[in-house]
Amino acid sequence: MADDLPEDWFRPRKDDQASSAATPPATPADAPLDDDERYTDQFKPGYLQHEPRRRSDGVAGYDDLGAAGASMGQDATRVRPGSIPVVTGAPSRAGAAGTTARPSPRGSWLGRHPVVTTLLVVVLALAVGLAAGELLRGRGETTQPTVTASTQSSPTPPSSSPASPTVSTPPPQPWEGATQPLTATDVMASCTADPATDSDGTRVNYDAELVLDDDRSTAWRCNGDGVGQKLTFTFDGEVTIVGVGVVNGHTKQSGDDSLYDQYRRVLTVEWRLPDGSWFTQSLGDNNTTLQQVAIPPVTVNGAVTMTIVATSAPGRVDEPTRDAVLISQVQFLTKA
Repeated sequence: MADDLPEDWFRPRKDDQASSAATPPATPADAPLDDDERYTDQFKPGYLQHEPRRRSDGVAGYDDLGAAGASMGQDATRVRPGSIPVVTGAPSRAGAAGTTARPSPRGSWLGRHPVVTTLLVVVLALAVGLAAGELLRGRGETTQPTVTASTQSSPTPPSSSPASPTVSTPPPQPWEGATQPLTATDVMASCTADPATDSDGTRVNYDAELVLDDDRSTAWRCNGDGVGQKLTFTFDGEVTIVGVGVVNGHTKQSGDDSLYDQYRRVLTVEWRLPDGSWFTQSLGDNNTTLQQVAIPPVTVNGAVTMTIVATSAPGRVDEPTRDAVLISQVQFLTKA
């Protein structure tokens, strides 16, 4: 190929030799490069080590190509002959000594895959949050000890002194002395039957106070079996009661008929005292007398309640008006 080129292309010109000692004139940035300059520099020995010339007009050379390319574009700077060809792509900045800067290394794998990186960050955050939640919940769910009451008594520690003998208090005994009637000042009933007319056409009332009049021909009445019904008695001041008595049916005679056998009879009652103590009294059927029971002396300052617990069946099941419970008399006993 060298045989086809003119010989004067490879021979240095005289004007170039004369001007080699002088400072080369400034070349405008847009000055065209002639053919002699282009081919002469291309085949100059040591081409790859040749340092690019700087233009004196302030146009950036290869050393400043990164800054100039960033502001003017990739092709904004013309490269002088003899300089290292510029690699097309993102410009790089040269070092302060004029050496060519190497392209920056490629980013990490996570940096080149932003979507995968985001997913990994989200998964890691969820894992950390779940672990923290389990830790907090484990601290909050502290199991409290269950306290169970024991019915067994704790063992008594041994004592050097002999144990003192236990003195048992005998239970109170029913009153066995003389008694006298104690009349209540008032009585109230939880149920009271309406007045009626007897066989003689006489109007008959069944009010609760009739159990305190000492007249066995009158009675308090409550229709039905009477279970759960109450009579409440009060007294004038503080009294001592040692016994009670009840006539548990209607003892009135109607002609030759006994009304006691035709109605229900009270079989069991419960007595409750103001201090909360109570006792039951059983009553015999077919007993028209005042059935009494003695109790230990008790001081009463308030109301005494009698509640019906059990009654018998009516004596005449063919007569609906006989389905009722009646009490003819209630008496309290005190010390004589």
